[in-house]
Amino acid sequence: MKRMKLMHCLLIMFSFSMFTIQALSMNIDCPIKCPGLYCGRAPAEHNLSSSCNQPCEACSRGFRTNSFHCLKCDSLLVLYDWLFLGFMMICIMVLNFYAVDMFHSTERKSWLFHLSIILESVISFILMILSFEPRGKFSLHSCGVKSIKDWYTVFYNPKPDYVTVIRCTQEAVYPLYTAIFMYLIYCLVLMIIFRGVILPKVTRMRPNKSLYAGLYIIPIVGVVHTCFAGVIYFIFPYLMLFLSVIGVAIFLSTLDQENYFKDLRTPRHMGVLACYCVAHGYGIISITELSVPIRDGPVMLLVFLPVLFYTISRRFTRVERFTGNWNF
Repeated sequence: MKRMKLMHCLLIMFSFSMFTIQALSMNIDCPIKCPGLYCGRAPAEHNLSSSCNQPCEACSRGFRTNSFHCLKCDSLLVLYDWLFLGFMMICIMVLNFYAVDMFHSTERKSWLFHLSIILESVISFILMILSFEPRGKFSLHSCGVKSIKDWYTVFYNPKPDYVTVIRCTQEAVYPLYTAIFMYLIYCLVLMIIFRGVILPKVTRMRPNKSLYAGLYIIPIVGVVHTCFAGVIYFIFPYLMLFLSVIGVAIFLSTLDQENYFKDLRTPRHMGVLACYCVAHGYGIISITELSVPIRDGPVMLLVFLPVLFYTISRRFTRVERFTGNWNF
């Protein structure tokens, strides 16, 4: 009987210990959630269970709350997030390309400016990735994006007693928000080095106007990202498709319509047209994420649709055929 009682007591103690461990993992030890969407308790240094004694506040960078504790973000960036970062890089490159074409299109060495922009963007992108966790590796740990609210945590600071505000503003989408600012800083530094120091010595020209234009582009993109990062994150695939279609139409309309095919076959125009097709394909990949290759692969053939549509329909929309019929 004594052995039976002893075994019974040991069984009860074992069950109680297992229940306690499970309770800790399920946050039963913290029955009260933190107020607000983004408030959490900082993890204790030596004892995880004692973190319930911590006040509810903003989580540190690289952490995100589960309504109870701040948990470290260790998941890898998904394809859509990589495409978003790439989209921001492409936007800055295109704006700088436009500045070069505006100020240096007639110069023989204008291709050096385009090459400089590509090097600036690629090197800045690599340095940006290496600056975040895990440092020194070409990968990024992410907290993920659940809704557009995650980009604007400043608007969701709770006020439990309708008087005192608990400041829980944080980067819930770590590292997508600060990564762009880091990229812009690297772009600015490399722009000054390449286009402000190296190119003037190579081309024997004074600091060029495209450099001054870039000094405006960087802060403007930074302000747009600060205000509309969340909106851009969710609409950039469709924005890429829209801009690529409009760009193709505008570009092809500037060609000599009488010698359309001859003018189109020049190396410069073929290169520009290829860039528009790549941008169109980028938008398609961003929407489909190639989740079903059998279905999404053939869809990539649509990259040629804007060019084919304009080429086929251009003879029906020649302006000179209609100007004579209007009496203004």
